[in-house]
Amino acid sequence: MLLRKILQLAPIVIVLIGVNYFVDPSHLFSKGRYEAGLAQLLRSGYNVANVSNYNERLVQKYYISSLALPNETVVLGSSRSMQIGADLFGGKSFFNNSVSDATLEDYLAIYEMYHRRNLKPALLILELDPWLFRVGRTPNPVYWLSIKDDYERLACRAGLPDKKEAQAWLYAKAIGLRYSTLISPSYFQVAIHQIFRTLKNGEKFCYVPTGQTLDHYAMRLKDGSLRYGQAMRVASVSSVRAAAETEAFQYQPDVPAMSETAQTKFEKFVKVAKHDGVRVIFFLPPFHPDYYGHLRQSGLLGEFSKAEDYYRRLALEDGIVVLGSFDPQKCSCGEEDFYDALHPKPSAVIKIFRNFSP
Repeated sequence: MLLRKILQLAPIVIVLIGVNYFVDPSHLFSKGRYEAGLAQLLRSGYNVANVSNYNERLVQKYYISSLALPNETVVLGSSRSMQIGADLFGGKSFFNNSVSDATLEDYLAIYEMYHRRNLKPALLILELDPWLFRVGRTPNPVYWLSIKDDYERLACRAGLPDKKEAQAWLYAKAIGLRYSTLISPSYFQVAIHQIFRTLKNGEKFCYVPTGQTLDHYAMRLKDGSLRYGQAMRVASVSSVRAAAETEAFQYQPDVPAMSETAQTKFEKFVKVAKHDGVRVIFFLPPFHPDYYGHLRQSGLLGEFSKAEDYYRRLALEDGIVVLGSFDPQKCSCGEEDFYDALHPKPSAVIKIFRNFSP
């Protein structure tokens, strides 16, 4: 009886695995081909439209590995710094290496990619978030493992503790998560949706090199910065305000304490970069006024205030310039300068950088 049920279910499982593997909407099984191609187009001076669901860390790896000369200015950060573009730096060579859901491990690994190839930038802009040092803050702690070798090299240079056993466990977890998508019904639904969109609208689910700087979907510009899709760009101020207020009501700091281990790791990283002769700048991107204001009124700004105080104190001790603030009022930023609660528009970035001399 059991064997009969297994045989009956086998075709369904085979179809599930086949669709998930061959359609693969998040490019989990492409062995980096998607990311390598995207990096090559950026390196060749193209903007790239229709980008989605890819490993941003691998793009940085492939891009840096193709460089012959260093970029004078490099940005490391999360999605909150992806609006920083080359136009702010007077024609100097520039690349924005920010990745979504960035962790300290990402910062260290991507910087080490440059150092390892003797391509250190003259100016390193570090975008810093309030939750960067939150204990257990990483919702997806396995993203950076695709570039873990470079993290380990810099950790060794910085004298950080060897935690390869913990990393091995995380790496095994990452492998498990990836292959579990082969039997994931939700991943199957995304794949089927992609197939139907292709058949119905003729949409291509591959990136497209272009000279344009705006597209219906999100695009990466040749300087590494991000241009959001049309829906996000044209959202009304009132709709963004409503979404920001909703997100503020949902905000719950997981753990109010800042990890001393993470702080030590960050401080050693900054010292290594400065020892390498790199000028370091801290960038604190603001939050939407309604989001920030609600947290202030609710007494929930503790994590934000504590983190900003720490960044400014460290900057003062090390002679580092700080640009911006988590408080939008201090940056002269209004509602019109935000895509949502967390992500400032280029107009906000321009306001913050307008008096900065690279």
